[in-house]
Amino acid sequence: MSPGFLSTQVHGQYNGERIGRQSIMEEVAVVEGSATLLGETLRAKRMLQEKTLKAVADRAEISTAYLLKLEKGQVESPSPHILHRLAGELGLDYLGLMRDAGYVIPDDVAVPAGGTLAHALSSEELTDDEARAVAAFLRMYRAGELR
Repeated sequence: MSPGFLSTQVHGQYNGERIGRQSIMEEVAVVEGSATLLGETLRAKRMLQEKTLKAVADRAEISTAYLLKLEKGQVESPSPHILHRLAGELGLDYLGLMRDAGYVIPDDVAVPAGGTLAHALSSEELTDDEARAVAAFLRMYRAGELR
């Protein structure tokens, strides 16, 4: 959906409430932001585990091209079934992925610490070198070399 298209059809009434271009654009930004957050989360975790696109895609039973689109934030509403398979393959919290994808999850559902860490790592875009450095640090830490 392009902003140019939206700007031609955005004024009017919705359930008695006046809507305008700004409110529509804000909603579109939320959707785009969700896709980007999901993509960053998936990519960061995959890179951290040093897995290839093909390896993750094959195990999640999706195409490599589709996983790449997910990682680039180009998929607006990924299937919950696919998110579930990706969560399992990458060791991510399923509900966290659903939230990242823009799905509404009740607030009383707790997100485990791993989901919080994945979110924290994905809040800033890492370069490939940075992702490799973080992955190397975690391998050393987990091996007890830094304690």
